[in-house]
Amino acid sequence: MAYTPFNTGNPIGTWGSVDPRDLVDNAAILDRWVNDQTITQWRDRFGVQRLTWNGMEIAFQQAQDDRQDAFDAEQAEHQADFDAAQVQRESEFNAFLLASGYQFIGDYDTDGPLTITQVNQIFSKDGEFWRAGAALTLPYTTVNDWEIDEANFVSVGDAALRQELAEDDGANKVGWSRHSLSSAISNVHQALDGLELNLWEFAGFITSKPTADPATWDWSPAINAANAVITSLSPNGGAIFAPRGSYGLGSTAVINGLGRVLKGEGVHATTFVALHTGDVINFTESSYCTIKELKVIGTAGATQKGVFFPYRTDIGVTLQNRILDVQVEKCAHGIYLENPVHCSVERARTLDDNVLSGLTSQFVAGVGAGQGGTNLNLRSCWFQCAVTGEACAIFSNWQPVIDGCQFERGRTGLHLRSVPGATILSPQFEDNGQHMLLEGCTNPIVLTPTLDSASTPDIGITIQSIINIDGGSGAKIYGIRSINDSAAHIDFLVRFLNASFGTFPTDVLIDGYASDSGKGFSGSASVTRLQLKRAGANSMLGQTLTSMRIQLDVLSTAPSDPRVGEEFLADGVGWNPVTGVGQRSSTPALAYTRKSSTFNLKRGIWHSK
Repeated sequence: MAYTPFNTGNPIGTWGSVDPRDLVDNAAILDRWVNDQTITQWRDRFGVQRLTWNGMEIAFQQAQDDRQDAFDAEQAEHQADFDAAQVQRESEFNAFLLASGYQFIGDYDTDGPLTITQVNQIFSKDGEFWRAGAALTLPYTTVNDWEIDEANFVSVGDAALRQELAEDDGANKVGWSRHSLSSAISNVHQALDGLELNLWEFAGFITSKPTADPATWDWSPAINAANAVITSLSPNGGAIFAPRGSYGLGSTAVINGLGRVLKGEGVHATTFVALHTGDVINFTESSYCTIKELKVIGTAGATQKGVFFPYRTDIGVTLQNRILDVQVEKCAHGIYLENPVHCSVERARTLDDNVLSGLTSQFVAGVGAGQGGTNLNLRSCWFQCAVTGEACAIFSNWQPVIDGCQFERGRTGLHLRSVPGATILSPQFEDNGQHMLLEGCTNPIVLTPTLDSASTPDIGITIQSIINIDGGSGAKIYGIRSINDSAAHIDFLVRFLNASFGTFPTDVLIDGYASDSGKGFSGSASVTRLQLKRAGANSMLGQTLTSMRIQLDVLSTAPSDPRVGEEFLADGVGWNPVTGVGQRSSTPALAYTRKSSTFNLKRGIWHSK
């Protein structure tokens, strides 16, 4: 039955159109929308095109297909990015393995077949190193046929060597031997050649190694070898450096020549220990040499010298050597110099286990001009020795300078014999049997000596004084200060003698002196032109004149017109006060009149009454 749409155009209204014609049109439209599978759109009652059920299904499926395509494309992109990242990470990891160092798994011929599981594993073949090539799938086991395997591997070249050199002990792979520089330093070899010799460079010369501890080795051959190298490189000298540590010496370490330097890293860091009883370090036939910043320990050998600078046989002296910041222990002589000329010892210390002397400057006769040496300089040193010896002894050295040194615990603190023109500045003396002995010296100057006599030992002699001046002439001592000198065995502050040269000293000036216990002088009556100034305005100390004592002439009887003074010979008796003006004998007091003053004679001292 033919159908023609009514197309009334009626409005929908509140409850929809109830016109039967509209209901017929709606039924026809709905039939097409729902059931027609040939169309995707159909017009409604008002002529507007609407998707049919079939159209909606097709649109939905298309939308689903589009979403699936977009998802697949996105997933493919993600997979591509992931795959690329994996390749990058694998490449970076392999590079990391290679950069982290090669792992050696053996030799191809002797250890094969070899299984390679990582790209940084290498093996050797005929002296060359090989690793897996980029195209080789790991793990891979070699077939021990190089014609087949070679294509799977690439040569490492010098990469393995570079890795070994970069390791902590890589420098062990580099050889070096010292040569003289002849051009500007431009490489490591030349830079090493320019360094001072290190004693460990010569450890290969050591033959005696009782234990693995280098302190037990005999380093004497190493020092001798280093000295020989210096001679071959330059006749004018060079340095041997001993790094921190202890070095045994089975025999005397001999250093000879000009300008040699033996140096450590400090007295508490570098130590040379004698393993024998002979001299420890000997700078034989040497001048312009230096030993510094180290410690020397001996074995108390009977004549053992810790640091020894003997005279040169060609000129009879040793010239311009220096001993700096050195400590010496347990020797017979700590430091021993023969006929030194312009040599210096600074900030050195010798301990009280050195038996015979802390330092000795020895006069060796008959060996050349300038015997005894000249101008020895001792500065800021601390010399100790055993009570059997002398902390410091200088013999026949012209015009030495001793500045700010301490002398301690010896039978004698400072002993100068036949020394002209010595200058001794601010010496400190402590716990010596006798602190200072000037024996046959001419024109010595001693400025402000301080004598701490609290522990001065009794060395068993009948008369024990703090300062002895035996012979010589022109001694000038300014500002003596003796503290804690009340011990009964200390008899005098200063004693004048003629024991060594048969004559008493002459022309002596003692300008300013003080003794805590009032110790006085002995033998002053025998000193020609003795001046004793107990702090006067005309003294070097610049203090107010309180008293002045002038030596009287040697008389056979008491004078009838005496001068003010002290210590003279009368009636053949030497008058020497010990304390105050107390009686030394039963001689009665004598009264004499001169002008308007009366003088009283007691114990050899004239006192104004």
